[in-house]
Amino acid sequence: MLSIFHFKSLIHKQRCSPLLLLSAFLIISACDNADGPFNIIHEEPRVRQLSIEPSEIHFTGADGVKDTVITFEIAARSDLTENYSLEAQMANARDGEPIASVTLNPVEEEADKYHASITVAQSTTRFANMVLYVTPVGTQNRTGGRAETVISVIWSDTGNPEIVEIMNPDQITIPASGEPEEQFFVAARVGHSVSIDLIDNVNLNLYDEEENRINDLPYIMTDEHEGYGTTPDDDLYVQGFSVNSGNSPGTYTVRIHAVDIAGTSSDTLQSTFEFVR
Repeated sequence: MLSIFHFKSLIHKQRCSPLLLLSAFLIISACDNADGPFNIIHEEPRVRQLSIEPSEIHFTGADGVKDTVITFEIAARSDLTENYSLEAQMANARDGEPIASVTLNPVEEEADKYHASITVAQSTTRFANMVLYVTPVGTQNRTGGRAETVISVIWSDTGNPEIVEIMNPDQITIPASGEPEEQFFVAARVGHSVSIDLIDNVNLNLYDEEENRINDLPYIMTDEHEGYGTTPDDDLYVQGFSVNSGNSPGTYTVRIHAVDIAGTSSDTLQSTFEFVR
C-alpha cells in the first residue's frame, strides 16, 4: 500500500410578613409608570421596508482578476422613536463574517424614511453572496424589528480550468527489506482560461491495476513544496508519495482534475507509473 506524506437551580419556602408583602406590592405598582428596558407595554420600532442598490453584482471574464470598489445605496422606512437609530451591517451570507457597517440618516422630506451609502471593496474572484441587516438600536442596546436583504454576486463567464500535463517517473524501484522508503512526486501543470488565480483546488485519485481506487478521498495537491521546487500560486501542483519494501510490483494510474472558485471542473487527465524490483 502506498503511503502519503503531507506538505504542509434551591427554592426556599418562607412565610412573608404583611410588611414584606406590602413592600413588594408597592414596588410593583411603582414599576407600572417607570421607563426602562422591562417596560412591557412599550412597543419597539421596526423596519417596515428595506431596499439596496445595486442588489446584484455582475462580473464577467472581461473584468479579469482584480479588486474593485462598489458603493451601495440603502433606503429604509421605519417607525423609529426617540433614542433609536437605524444601524446597517453588511456580512458574508455564507458564514456571517462582517464586511462593513453604517448608520442610516433620516431623509428630511419624509419623516419615516432613512438613507445611507456604504462602500465595499470587492474582488472579482469572490463569489459569495452578501446580506444586509438593518436594525433599530436604542439605549442599553435595546433592538427593534430587523429587516434583511441579500446581494447576489453573479459571474456570467467564469472560464474553465485545465490540466495541461502530468509529470511523474515511469518506474519506481521498490526498496529492499531494511532499506529506507523511496519518495517520489506526481506533479500537474494547471491552467485557466481567465486566470490561474481562479484555481481553487487540484484533486488526485490513485487506482491500482484492477481499477480499484486506493484513496477514499481525493488527494488535494499543493502548489507549495520545497522538495519539488514549486512556489505558492504558480501553475504547478504536486503530490508526494513514498514506497517501501512492503509494496508489490504493479502499475498504478493517477487521475487528476482541477476545480476553480466558481465550482467548474476541468477534464480529467491521467498518467501511469510502475513499481518494479
